[in-house]
Amino acid sequence: MTSMRIDRWNQCVARLIGVALLMAMASAAPVGAAEDLPPIPGAAVATDSVDDSELDEGSDEDSEEGDDLDKLLDMDLDQLSQVKVTTQEFSSAALTEVRTEEGGRSVSPAAITTISREDIYRSGARGLNELLEIYVPNFQWVLHHWEQSHIGLRGVISDREDKYLLLVNGRIMNDKTHYGAASERELPQLGDIHHIDVVRGPGSAIYGPGAVSMVIAIYTETAETFTGTRFHARQGFIDEYSTLELTHAFQWDCAEGGMLFYAGVGSRDGADQDYAPLVFGTSDPGWPGDGDTTVEYQDYIAETNVQNEINHYNEAFDNLLPLKFFIDYKYEDLEIWARYTRGGVQYATAPTAGLFSPAGYGNYVTELQNSTGTQQATLHSKYETEIHEDLKFIATLGFDHSEFARTLFVGPTESYAEEELNGRAVFVSTLGDHQIAYGGEIYYDWFGLESHLLPVPPTNGRLGADFTPWSTQTYSALFEDQWQINDEWTTFMGGRWDKNTYTGWMYSPKAAVVYTPDDKTAWKLLLNRSQRMNFAEELRAQWLSNRTDGQPEILRSYELRLERSPTECFNHAMSIFYLDLDAIAWNGVTNSSTLTGNQTQYGIEYETYYKHGCWTLQGSHSFSKLIKFTRFDPTVTPFITASPDGYGNDLNNWSNHITKLFVQCQLTPKLSSDTSLRYYWGFAGAKDVQDRANAGGGAFGATRPDWDRPYLDSVFLNHALNYRVDRNIRLRLEGYNLLGMFQNTLNKRIYGGEGSYRVDPAAVGLSCEMTY
Repeated sequence: MTSMRIDRWNQCVARLIGVALLMAMASAAPVGAAEDLPPIPGAAVATDSVDDSELDEGSDEDSEEGDDLDKLLDMDLDQLSQVKVTTQEFSSAALTEVRTEEGGRSVSPAAITTISREDIYRSGARGLNELLEIYVPNFQWVLHHWEQSHIGLRGVISDREDKYLLLVNGRIMNDKTHYGAASERELPQLGDIHHIDVVRGPGSAIYGPGAVSMVIAIYTETAETFTGTRFHARQGFIDEYSTLELTHAFQWDCAEGGMLFYAGVGSRDGADQDYAPLVFGTSDPGWPGDGDTTVEYQDYIAETNVQNEINHYNEAFDNLLPLKFFIDYKYEDLEIWARYTRGGVQYATAPTAGLFSPAGYGNYVTELQNSTGTQQATLHSKYETEIHEDLKFIATLGFDHSEFARTLFVGPTESYAEEELNGRAVFVSTLGDHQIAYGGEIYYDWFGLESHLLPVPPTNGRLGADFTPWSTQTYSALFEDQWQINDEWTTFMGGRWDKNTYTGWMYSPKAAVVYTPDDKTAWKLLLNRSQRMNFAEELRAQWLSNRTDGQPEILRSYELRLERSPTECFNHAMSIFYLDLDAIAWNGVTNSSTLTGNQTQYGIEYETYYKHGCWTLQGSHSFSKLIKFTRFDPTVTPFITASPDGYGNDLNNWSNHITKLFVQCQLTPKLSSDTSLRYYWGFAGAKDVQDRANAGGGAFGATRPDWDRPYLDSVFLNHALNYRVDRNIRLRLEGYNLLGMFQNTLNKRIYGGEGSYRVDPAAVGLSCEMTY
């Protein structure tokens, strides 16, 4: 076995070296004269333009655009104060460059939440899940007994992370075999991140199959966003964690760009069950007539804290240290970066497994703790140049090696690696009032390879003995036209075509109309159709079984959005959306993920930002509601909702209402405070699913009929004090889930569909950051 691992690792290294040589050859190829580097998303002004209507009437009307500077120099102060400044930069929601006015209006064709590095620091977040939950409207986070925890947006959530894409610097990091977005989410180290764009809504027209509900686009620090040395240390108590992060960057003396080095090492011991109790609604030995008590939760009494020894809440996978290393090299038009992450988490055994149950799981005296682990090594390059004034060329080439492992109470169920070589080329041209982007992308994927996370051969619960190495290819073509009709009206039309070895052609079109009547207002009508192909394990199993192509998941999204920035200190926005989803979800009849039904739903989101004096407030309230769910197979019991079986009309594992607040106060020049609140207004749909189970429907075990504690409100309140010692050093004291000091059930996190919850404990954190 050891020699097999060495061979696989040598093959991985050889492929990384090969890709590096290809990129080096590309960088050595002759190119045109170097232009100014493109803007970093979310950074400062890229292109300044002068609105001719604001110029003095006596100016020469025949002057060329190159005379704008002379015009500015000839203006008096009153005229200068009327000049409008426009930024033009690439957006996470478009292939073409997007305008943003000085007043704050943007024509970006999506609802986007941007989280800056300072936002990350002041959130105190101990991982990506918590960070996004704090800031992103209509974003929710729930636990699961069978997989690591799940996140979702606008009522779209799943038993695995397959409804959205997670990107780092434009590269998709999702696991394709079994799980989805896993590798970045359980790491407490966040110091390498410059900012995050969360595109709230479909993104398949740009990023390809998988961007159904949202796109989480992480952009790292580079030598253009940070120079010097930064050291950041954090320590958590009660919910125990530690991180040490070091960042160092410098710029070239004779060229644009530079190098950045980042290393982050941590530990994640989590919180023991005294602080983070686990509670069920069912007693052992389960239900009347089931007398076998040889189970993990032996002699458990419903509605009490589990006393049997279990894993810590948030405990790391296999007690391995979370690791993150990142190197970024940028020279003129070429950027190359390498990244390695290792992480994972343990989670409590399901009651249907730990109690003796009719499902037949609970018959083990000694059971392993459930856990998921990942590690991922990535090498990626980007080349962006201006061929001439009206034509830009952007190309990427990259390779990654991803490993995934999952253990359940019976032992390892998944242990494998997958590899991907990906290339992309896009041209962006300007033709009068139009910007047109067009290009293509290709993916080569290898599956069924050996993982180094567990000492077992490649293992997959879905394919079993058929889990032998295989490969696939995906070919894509993409197009977008942005038409600036005039200063008030802009349209976006585009689409993407994708073809995988095991699918037919998948088409994801988009259309948007943006109306900006003034420099403070933007109305947006957003129409999208996104597709997602099933997991590679499912596509492979279907092909081996009957030689047919897999059917994609399809989301049709319609959204009307208003964004207003009346002043520099106040802005707000509202979205109204309607979703029509042909959903791939877990099928308990076939024990696989299949197209299970069509769900329609609607929702409303309101968000605001206000600053006055020493106070800054951000807030949002969201509402999502199921309209109807129609199952495709009447024999399937859907986990998305219990409504087809006559139990309510709400989404499982989703709080219809969620309210979020984040308040900052500058108490003194050196002392400030941060307070965040997340309020889940109850989980009616999860209660419906449990009521169905109590009546004998579905795969989940029954609970006491009056058991409703998991489905009541959950509230998470954090508060922190920041102290700046000097310009280089700042300290932070954080209190997490503070309401739990008075009533810990307020801090509960619901588990998907099993009538159980675990308390997210009240805890304390300390941090010190030094920058030179």
